[in-house]
Amino acid sequence: MPAIPIFSPWIREVTERCPGANRIPCCTSAAAAVYVGYILDGTIRQRGVLPPEGLERQVRLDYIEDLKNEAFRFARRSSQWL
Repeated sequence: MPAIPIFSPWIREVTERCPGANRIPCCTSAAAAVYVGYILDGTIRQRGVLPPEGLERQVRLDYIEDLKNEAFRFARRSSQWL
């Protein structure tokens, strides 16, 4: 499966939410906060260290939707060998 490029929120959105912040810590903390929320509310039931593809499909889809709500943008590209 090809990687899906993820684009962080624009810097203007980041500084409106958290003055003085930049895009890197904002993106890292927003993604981690959503993930931790899933662990705390029982959405993620598996134990141990898992790669993202090790999570249940519905959890992965919900995670992407929740990141969209945090102003992340996703793009899907495909390439074809000639």
